[in-house]
Amino acid sequence: MINQNNWDSCFYRNDQQAKIAFISFGAEPVQDLVGFKELYFVSLTNFDRDEEYFQQTFEDLEAAMSALNQKYSHWTFIDPDNKTASGCGSCEAH
Repeated sequence: MINQNNWDSCFYRNDQQAKIAFISFGAEPVQDLVGFKELYFVSLTNFDRDEEYFQQTFEDLEAAMSALNQKYSHWTFIDPDNKTASGCGSCEAH
C-alpha cells in the first residue's frame, strides 16, 4: 500500500496491460506570483513512463494516496527498495 513513507518510490503495476500507477510531485505559481502551490499527481503510464494515459492532480498528498490506493491497489504493489524481490516484476533490474 502506498503511504507517507513510500509514496515517492513505490507504485502499482499491471503486467497484463503493461501499465503502472504512481504519485509524482510538482508545483505551480500562485496568482500573486510570490510563491507556489505544491501539487501531487496520480499518473497512469506505460512501463517506460514515456506514454501517459491518465493523470489526476491533487493539492494534498493524503488525497492523492487515497485515490491511488482505492483505484489501483488490486494491481501488484512494487517496492524498488525491497531487495528480496527479483526479476522484471520487481524492477530490480532497472
